[in-house]
Amino acid sequence: MVAGGDDGSQLSVPTQSLLLTSLRDRVPLDVKVYLSAPTVLPVEVVASIQWDPRVTTTFTDTLANQVKTLLADLVYPSAIGLGNSLSGSSVLRELLALDFVVDIPVLDIKQMALDPDITGATDGYCGRFLGTEDEVNDTCTYEYAQVIDKLSATPLSVPDSTSGFRLYRAVVSLTSVVDFSTLTYTYEELYSVV
Repeated sequence: MVAGGDDGSQLSVPTQSLLLTSLRDRVPLDVKVYLSAPTVLPVEVVASIQWDPRVTTTFTDTLANQVKTLLADLVYPSAIGLGNSLSGSSVLRELLALDFVVDIPVLDIKQMALDPDITGATDGYCGRFLGTEDEVNDTCTYEYAQVIDKLSATPLSVPDSTSGFRLYRAVVSLTSVVDFSTLTYTYEELYSVV
């Protein structure tokens, strides 16, 4: 049986013990019950948003944070459900519903590829992810297991019913429709993959 927190995290030992004790009283003899944590698949979302500053007087950093918060709420194991795919059109629809959004020319949703050879914490720029490290600029060019954009008909799909997606990284660019100035905000490590 797969059991975890609403964020896809492993249950605490006391909670696991309580759950197992409760289940064992309800199953037939000779049936063994095991608990395993769900697999959380990290996702990066890149959104380029055209916005109208005449609609709101809110600062752009607050607007970008509002977009990031909405994305984090949408790309979350309990919101999507384990074993369910992530639809780009549903994310696009929710972003377009924000009152200050005029258009979204770019919306890329990417499942970040974890390095199978690394477990635990690491000091590299890419952390636990596959990618190419640039030590001169202190950056990582990530590799992705799956990528969809706003026009993709197919969603990001999970490998099995015990996996779910969670937002790890968001890049939000806001371009004013008045003066065409662009500001980009990057939110990384929105949860720990260690």
